[in-house]
Amino acid sequence: MILKLSLKSFFKTNKLLSISFLVLMVICFVALLFGINYGFCNSDFYNRYESKQKLYIIDRINPNDNIKNTIEEFIETNKHNLDYIYVNCQCSNYEVFDENHDLYNKENINNDSIIDIKLFNFFIPELNELLKSYYGESFTEEDIKSGAKKIILSEDFDKSLIGSKIRIFNDYYEVIGISSAAYIPLNSVDISTNKETIKNIEIVISSIIKNNDERETFNDYLRKTFTFSKVIVPTEDYKTIWDYIPMLIPTILVVLIGFFNLGFLYAFFINKRKKNIAIYQICGASRYESFKVLTFELLTIVTLTFVLSITLYKVIMLTIFPKTTLAEMTEVGLCVYDTLNIVRISFIYLMLLFTTLIVFLPYIIKSNRNVKG
Repeated sequence: MILKLSLKSFFKTNKLLSISFLVLMVICFVALLFGINYGFCNSDFYNRYESKQKLYIIDRINPNDNIKNTIEEFIETNKHNLDYIYVNCQCSNYEVFDENHDLYNKENINNDSIIDIKLFNFFIPELNELLKSYYGESFTEEDIKSGAKKIILSEDFDKSLIGSKIRIFNDYYEVIGISSAAYIPLNSVDISTNKETIKNIEIVISSIIKNNDERETFNDYLRKTFTFSKVIVPTEDYKTIWDYIPMLIPTILVVLIGFFNLGFLYAFFINKRKKNIAIYQICGASRYESFKVLTFELLTIVTLTFVLSITLYKVIMLTIFPKTTLAEMTEVGLCVYDTLNIVRISFIYLMLLFTTLIVFLPYIIKSNRNVKG
C-alpha cells in the first residue's frame, strides 16, 4: 500500500518530467538491448559457423574398402551433434554431355583437367540455404537426403552447361547450377569404388567442446575411428560476448551517461517529495523504512520500464526482421538476429538492477538523510 502511494507521489510530482524520465529510461534500455544483442549475434555466429574449434580434418587418407562404412557409422553415431561433413575429392576422369548426349571437348569446358568436388551432407537445415547457385537451381533437402544424382559445378565452368549431364564417379549426374565450388550430395556417391579420389574429410560439430578432458576424449575417438588417416584436431578457438566488448563501448558509454543524467533527474524528484518523506517519518517510519520504500519504488520503476523496453525491442525485431535466421546473417548483417532468450534477458535484467542501484542509491541515501521528520 505504501509503495503504491509512493509511486503515485512520484508521478504526481511533475507529470511531464516523470513521463520524460520513463521515456529516457526506456530509450537507454532499448539501446542497451540492441547493443548486447549485437555482441551475442557476433559470438553466436562465430561459434556456430566460423570457429576453428569445431573443424576436424581427416587428412592423408590411405585408400581402403572400409572408408564408406566408417563414414556412415560415424555419421549415424554423431548425427545429433554434427553441422556438416565434406568429403573433398579430386577427379580427372570426367566427361560432360550436352542435352543431345553429345560429348563436349574437355578443353572447351575447363582450363584444368582436374575438378575439385565436395561430397557434402548438412545436418542443420539453415546450412542448406547457404549452398545456393549463382546460376540455375540449388539442392533441395530431399535431394540431400535421398542422394539425388545432381551436381552443382564450380564457377570454372560456363553456365551454358546447366541442364547437361556429367559422367563422374562412374555415374551420370545432372548439372543443375553453377556456384563457388562443385557440390554433390554425399549419399549419391559410392565412396568405396572411388576411394582414390578422396583428398580429405572435413567434419564440423555443432557445439564447441570447451572442457579439455571431453575434447581430448573426442579427439581420441576420432583417431580410433579413422585409423587409415591423420586426424587434425583444432586448437581452442571460441568466443563469448566479452570478446566483443570493444565493439559495445560506444553503446555502453551512451547508456551510462544516460543513467547518470537520469540519476540527477531522480534526485530532483526526491527533493520535490521531501514533504512526503517527512510525513512518513512523522507517522512513525524510520529513515531505514523510508529508504526501503524509495528503493522498492526505484526497483519497481526499473522493472516496469524494462518489461516495456524488452517488449518494444521484440516488436522491432519481429517487425523489421521477421524471419531472419542465424545463417541468413551472412547476407543481411550480423546485428539483426534476435539472440535474447529468457536466460539472457534475465541476466540483463539483473545487471540493470545492479547498475541502477549503484547509480541511484547515493541520491536516495543523501536525500533521506537530509529529510527532517
